[in-house]
Amino acid sequence: MSSKTPYILDTRDTKIIETICDNARLSYSQIGKLTNISKDSVRERMKNMQDYDVILSFIPFINYRAIGLNLFHVFLKFHPILKNEKKFIEHLKKDHSISSITRVSGEYDLELQILARSKFEIQNKIKDLKKIKSEDIGQVDIVTSKNQSLYSMQTTKDYKKNYFNINPECEKVKIDDLDLKILKMLSNNCREKLTEMAVVTKTSEDVLRHRIKSLLRKKVILGFYTRTNKHRLGLSSYILLLKLDKRALKKLTLADEPNIFYVKECSGNYNAIINFYAKTNSELVKLIDGLRMNFGKYLENMELLILLERHYFSPLPQEFKLDS
Repeated sequence: MSSKTPYILDTRDTKIIETICDNARLSYSQIGKLTNISKDSVRERMKNMQDYDVILSFIPFINYRAIGLNLFHVFLKFHPILKNEKKFIEHLKKDHSISSITRVSGEYDLELQILARSKFEIQNKIKDLKKIKSEDIGQVDIVTSKNQSLYSMQTTKDYKKNYFNINPECEKVKIDDLDLKILKMLSNNCREKLTEMAVVTKTSEDVLRHRIKSLLRKKVILGFYTRTNKHRLGLSSYILLLKLDKRALKKLTLADEPNIFYVKECSGNYNAIINFYAKTNSELVKLIDGLRMNFGKYLENMELLILLERHYFSPLPQEFKLDS
């Protein structure tokens, strides 16, 4: 988290965030028309919010299954005395299949999100990791996502959501080197101008425009989002790991809950993972009590993790390679 003076959002900032949260590729002019704020003011405010880490990045929401990948959640627990956490995290950043590294508090100490083609591949990766850092890692649990429902929070006041249900058996799409390069550039900044992308990819703007539309049409890309710093917006972030009876798992639907970001059915020590945000302890208690009330007799185990600091995040790391 940034150590800068807190940035106080006003109503215009909030309007801008609401507008771009689920459509990050809107131009400054388009944002201005939708918010009744001048184009120049929109540009300046967005720059300020980025400078103060209110806006973290602009990213595509990638349907990994469409390109033959799975996103695995790997939870690590360190030994009581970790020799050098900073060095260990820097080591993790060198692994080009890791999409996210987040420090958490609770049963585990670190959550990794890793792109892989199979559970066998991810297990081998963890074995290699433990060989290198066996003196630091005390426990490793892998949560394999079977499917994913995404709720995208649009605003800091109301909790409006877009909803996507990703079919685990979705049709696979073959992408080439140019598609992969486009996905990586969009993952770095999905507001990148086509003119600048054309220079890097050594192709025309028309080709890039066609390719991006194709990736959207084939549902490889499901949308473009603005990542905001939830702490700067007065929110705390949590992960809830659940072990439910299979009968209850089928009934697990949280579409009406206001502050859910995603719900995933999983396999492993837990069979459901929920990522959500809360402004107050009352919101947190309300959600947990609601789960206990609805699924109490089917709830075998539950673990609450607090997301403390994200050390690294990229939907598709720049050095990631997609084998043929």
